[in-house]
Parts: sequence; C-alpha cells; structure tokens
Amino acid sequence: MVQQDPREVGHLLEALEVSSKKRREGKRNFTCKKSTFAVAGSDNISVDSWRFMDWDYKRSNLPTYARGLFTTKRKDGTPEIVVRGYDKFFNIDEVPTTKWQNIETNTRGPYELSVKENGCIIFISGLEDGSLLVCSKHSTGVRQDVNLSHAQAGENWVERHVASKGKSVKDLARELRRLNLTAVGELCDDSFEEHVLAYDPVAAGIYLHGLNFNVPQFATLPSSEVHKFADTWGFKKAKYLVYDDIHSVKKFLDHCAETGTWDGRETEGFVIRCQLSEGGGPYRDWFFKYKFEEPYLMYRQWRECTKAVIAGKFPNIRKHQKITEEYLHYARRQLSQNPKLGDLYKQNHGIISMREGFLKERGLKGSDIIAMEAGNRQKVTRDVILVPIASLGCGKTTLALALTKLFGWGHVQNDNIPKQKNKPKKFAFDIANVLADKPVVIADRNNHQRREREQLIEDILPGTPGARFVALHYVHEPKDVLLPSIREVTRKRVLERGDNHQTIRAGTKNSDEIIGIMEGFLNRFEGVNTEREPDSGFDNVIDLDVAAPSAAGSHVAGAR
Repeated sequence: MVQQDPREVGHLLEALEVSSKKRREGKRNFTCKKSTFAVAGSDNISVDSWRFMDWDYKRSNLPTYARGLFTTKRKDGTPEIVVRGYDKFFNIDEVPTTKWQNIETNTRGPYELSVKENGCIIFISGLEDGSLLVCSKHSTGVRQDVNLSHAQAGENWVERHVASKGKSVKDLARELRRLNLTAVGELCDDSFEEHVLAYDPVAAGIYLHGLNFNVPQFATLPSSEVHKFADTWGFKKAKYLVYDDIHSVKKFLDHCAETGTWDGRETEGFVIRCQLSEGGGPYRDWFFKYKFEEPYLMYRQWRECTKAVIAGKFPNIRKHQKITEEYLHYARRQLSQNPKLGDLYKQNHGIISMREGFLKERGLKGSDIIAMEAGNRQKVTRDVILVPIASLGCGKTTLALALTKLFGWGHVQNDNIPKQKNKPKKFAFDIANVLADKPVVIADRNNHQRREREQLIEDILPGTPGARFVALHYVHEPKDVLLPSIREVTRKRVLERGDNHQTIRAGTKNSDEIIGIMEGFLNRFEGVNTEREPDSGFDNVIDLDVAAPSAAGSHVAGAR
C-alpha cells in the first residue's frame, strides 16, 4: 500500500495553482484549468479538478501528467489527492517515447495488454467522511447542459455493481479510502450514450481496468489485482494478456491490426502497461497504446457523414469512398422512412443500429470490408495534395520549389493570391484547378492551425472527392523542448532573406516587428493529431525537422 505524503501533495498543489493563474505577460506557456465541485451527499466536501489542454501533455515540464486529477482538503486542512487518473499515454509513433525503437530500448516487462474498451472513463474513490466520489475525466455531480452527466450515470452503475455482491457504496468508499486507491473504469452503456463499438444490455456496465494510488507520481496495481478487485465488488473486467518480451507484443499487435479484431470481436485497440526507464533512471509504471485504424475509423466516418446528411451538409468522405457512399444511400433511406431517427442520431442514439442494419443487409462484417478493400487497393497516381504544416521560416516554399523542379508537380502559393473576400476558398479553388493538370499539388500555406486544415479539406473534397491529403508536418512539439532551436534557425533564415518574400519584408521592417509576427505563428501552432478531426483526414503524415541544415536538401533527398 502506498500512502500520501502531505508535503509532496502540497508542493504539487502549489505548482498547479501557479499554472492556473493568468499567463505571464509576453510568454505563452501552459495553463491549468481549475474547477471546483461540491460533492452531493457528503459532509460539505468540495473537490478541485485540475486540467491541462491535450497538447500540453507533450511538454516535459508539467507539474503532473495525470489525466483526471481531483484534490481536496481534510477537516484539519491537510491537502490530499482524492482521484488520480492515469498519466497521459500516447499512441505508437505519436511522440518520441512511443517509437518502437525507444520502447524496445527503455522499457521492461511484464507487458500487460488490456483491450481498449469503447466508452467514457469513470473514476471512483472514497472521501474522508466515508462518502463515495464518482467522477468523469474532469467533473463530478450534476451538469446543467445535460439531463444525466457521465458522473451520474457512473454512480448509477456503481450502485448496481456493488449491490450484485450484497455490498453498499459506503463499503466501497471505505475500502478505496483504506487502500488510498482510485478505481478506474470504462462506462460502456449504449442506452446512455453510444460511441462506435456496440455493447448490448448484457455487456453494458463499468469495465474496471485500473487501480491507481492517490500519489503525485503515477503508480498503479497490476491487472491481476484489478481483476480480483472487480470480482469482489461486482464490476466487469477488461480482458488482458501478458507477454514477457516486447517483440512478442509487437508481433501480436500487428497481427490483430490486420483485421481490427481480437478474440472474435472488433476493438479499438490495446493499452500496453509496462515500466519505463529514461536516461538510466529508476523504472516507473508507464503506459502506451496501440490503436487499430480499421474498421474503427471507417465506422467513425460513417457516423460523421450521417450527422452531416441529417444537418443538410455535404458529407466529407475521406476514405472508403465506395462502401461509404453505399452506406449513406442506406442511411438516407432509413432517415426518410423514419424521420424521428434523425433527432435520435443527433443525440448519439441509433448510430450502431444504423450501421449494423447496413452490414446485415450486405451480409458483411466490418473486417470483411477492410480485407476486400486491401485486396482491391489500387496505386495512387493522381489527386494528391501535399499540405505543409509549418511556421514562418521552416523552408516549406524552398522544399515546394525543389519538388516541383524534380517531379513537375503543381504548386499553389497562398502568398501569391491577392487579399480578397473568401481568400481561403480561392486558395482551395486554385489547388483543385491545378489538380486537373498535375497529379500532385503542394498547398503552400502555413496551415498551422486545425481550422485551416479543416477549411482546406472541406473546400476541396466536394469538387475532388477522390483527393488524398498528405501532411508535411514540421514538428514543433513538445514546444518547451523544440521551440528554442526552432526560433534560432527560423529567425536566421527570415532575417537573412530580407525582402525576398511576398508578405514578410524583413529587410524593410524593424526586426522586432518581424520577430513578433513569427512568435505569433509559433504560439498558434497546433501540431498534427491524427486521432481527432480534421487531422484524421490525412492519408499520410510525414514528420520533418525544422532545424535540418537544408529543408530542400535533406527532405528532397528522401523524396527521391
């Protein structure tokens, strides 16, 4: 059992309080959002939730990496952690730590692979007065914007689970309090909220997959202990496997990814639990994930396209063109026959039955479709758009000019388009026109914010539905590590080129003004995250080094 050290908790809270204040003037650093909630049914206890933005978790200087952290003060004023989620974990190749080479070098087994259930996370713990605290990732109790919050739905299920073992929520609260643990589970209940993968009434409930100690540094119990606890208290259990070596893990995951299934069931992927040592330091508990692209992404596209049809918008079909069009024909027919389906669908009900109805009519499973598409995949020979994601001075135009000279590809520069109303649409229109003559076009714009990428994709797809988008991602994150060298390299490039640019006149304008413009781009830069829209629409992502000696030299060498 690991107990809390009030001094360690106090130091953590001091750092969190500082980061929850207004940003220092002139410096855009991470911030932490603090929210306070009164705990219903407790002895006047309130808890504070601490939340960082998703992209901040790639930094190396956060006070904590817990996703889901709630604190309070005991009656005697002692600070304590009452809910402690997992440290943020990343997908394979999403950050340097999760590249296979680094995983093989820096981790040790046993490697526990637990199925990634498809629901919403729920945290359960005990308070000082013996009451039970049930939270979603960042809130607890009633919410004004919904009839039933995730935390409330979680509370209902906790009561059902413990009652099935003849126990009470008070019993559970006391046990979690005694052990200084947060129970972590996945709420999977299609009658409350549908996601992508189906859970029938028998399979619905809270799948317990973690028992974390309520301490600042991440420490968690093995899955075998989690299963024992789930059996004792009536929770459902997330299945898991154990491997001793990382090579067996990779072989197993790559095999499952071919169909997106395991044990005869479609799944979103696996969470892998092991221990990590960085820089020769001590080993600590560490997780990473391996997400299956298909058929999960295809199902998600069907969901978003259906919502677009209901809203009267053009559905952006980015992959699986033919089968998605056939699915939408089926969906439109169902919506026409039963107009109430549209309202239910907008509230995340009927998503799975719509999909299952289509698959049943076709006599197929999702994995069958993926296998057939893989067998019929044709070589891409046209309608490819290279989308730089950069800040000023990264060398995107130099690279674009070199590629056009080498391969005869098209090149549309946003800076060459005069200022006008709907300039972004004109940029997309010009790209589509050049695609009529060129197999590949470089969309030469910074595209450093998600909204720009979304606009580009949404404006091009209606006229060129078969377009393929490839991100040329100049990596800027983690910003606290990379920005100092990026500043040095890009400022030198921009200031040395002087007025040799359409819009940034570094030779004429004051250098401080130019640097201020560049800082604005760096602060606004949003790196590629293929797990969310719009970046999930990229067919491929190529990571580029901003500080490489020559953007054209090193990157074009790879293109050859």
